[in-house]
Amino acid sequence: MRRNLFNKYPLQIWLALGFLILLLTFGYFSARANVGFDTDLKSWEKEEQLLVQRLQTDSESMNKWLDSFKFDSPARMQVEEKLKSDNFKEVPKEPLDVSEIDSWVHQETGLSINLVFAKDDCLFFHQVLWGPAEREKVNPKPIVTSGWGFMEKTRKGLSWGSLIVYLISLTCLGFRKSIKARQWFSLLMVASSLTGCCCSLVNPRYSITWQGVFSNESLLAGAIMLLLAIVYLACSYPKQKLQLDLKSLILVVSFAAVLSALGIVGLVTLGTFAVGTGVFLFANQYFDLAELQN
Repeated sequence: MRRNLFNKYPLQIWLALGFLILLLTFGYFSARANVGFDTDLKSWEKEEQLLVQRLQTDSESMNKWLDSFKFDSPARMQVEEKLKSDNFKEVPKEPLDVSEIDSWVHQETGLSINLVFAKDDCLFFHQVLWGPAEREKVNPKPIVTSGWGFMEKTRKGLSWGSLIVYLISLTCLGFRKSIKARQWFSLLMVASSLTGCCCSLVNPRYSITWQGVFSNESLLAGAIMLLLAIVYLACSYPKQKLQLDLKSLILVVSFAAVLSALGIVGLVTLGTFAVGTGVFLFANQYFDLAELQN
């Protein structure tokens, strides 16, 4: 009776399963650490949209009101009383500031107004500002707080470490002719590229959504490295036939069900394994092991 892959390579299979469990555990808890930031970011985006709409309306009305003053009529007192009643606050000048510009800021919206009055208190110049710098003062963007935590420091260390291991393994493949050495270095390439993909997927600068996944450039680079590693791995083993007994089938189905329950992180992982298995079987069938020995 033929032995399946689990019986032929028990050490590699169990090491791979243990590594995957550790990697998925890290990815799950790291993603959970970033959920709070995603929630704060969505709330900030809604508030920012409402703030922009209000600033557009207020700036248009303020510009029209200030344009109504003529250059030959005193307006300082009337303008200042109006700004104070509308919840504007005058910005104190620096000790060495000798400019004639009076700056006012709305305490709720951050709308900024610069005024220049002539010596006879006539309004000579006015400017209404409400750009990102003004909005940031009243509605600051949430900070990536998870970036200072243990999980983020671990993610960065694993990301750089996996890249170094991948490059070393790829270099060693060019010097090692024995099949066993090629198999282990190929496994190291697969493990390091999987680690890199996981670290990129849970990067707090990208949201754990499909939009965040498809806009993540480092995740794309990691996926390309993973496919290359799988091709090397497939070429390092004799031609295999996919044989699954009842025990193996139950294990695969259970593993797929657990991944599906983990949300986007699990679904991306499941898709990666499905594509990787297909690439492995294709490369394993169409690339001869003897070619690696030449």
